[in-house]
Amino acid sequence: MRKILSLLLASTIACSAAACDFARGDDEIDTTATEENADVTTAPNEDLVQPESQGRYYKIETVGLEKHRYTIYTLDGGVALTEETDRPLTISMLGEHVVDICIGMGTGIAIHKYYDVTNNRFSQEYSYVAAATEHLVAYIGGESLNERKLMICDIFEPSNASLYKAYSPDFSPAMHNPIIDARFSEDEAYIDVAYYTERNPIRVTESFSVRALETNQ
Repeated sequence: MRKILSLLLASTIACSAAACDFARGDDEIDTTATEENADVTTAPNEDLVQPESQGRYYKIETVGLEKHRYTIYTLDGGVALTEETDRPLTISMLGEHVVDICIGMGTGIAIHKYYDVTNNRFSQEYSYVAAATEHLVAYIGGESLNERKLMICDIFEPSNASLYKAYSPDFSPAMHNPIIDARFSEDEAYIDVAYYTERNPIRVTESFSVRALETNQ
């Protein structure tokens, strides 16, 4: 009887020890899993504001899904303008000191606004821009498809009569934007314009005077 009791006691002690070891193993596994989960759940979220494009006088940031914030800087680094848009946006430089802000409006239409860093001034908004330099902009204007003109003017002083020109190329009435390409000459004396003419579009290239006194209508 004494031997039986001794065997039962020894068996009980062994089982208790094994149970403790098993419990310790569970604790270690659970602790590791908890620590890993803690690393995942406490990881900081990425900042939603991310730089997308930047130059000396401008910066574009992504501030949300398909949303951008752009900032235009003055010559001394101050902020001239900051706005947000959910439309397609590109910003580039005309020469060294004119910022070209281009915002897409859909159906191939874009609005351009220019910033003169040297004189700290913004231009009016232009649509259907064909070409631009630091001083001049050429764009399509007119009340209807049949009355469209090629307009050329000073970007920041469009009423300057000495640079204001209005030509009437035979733009194709079948096309929303008939201009294929346009380039000012280096001295800005003329502009070469490739465009489509006639209802069944035919490509032609024509030169138009810019700084000469005469205006061809």
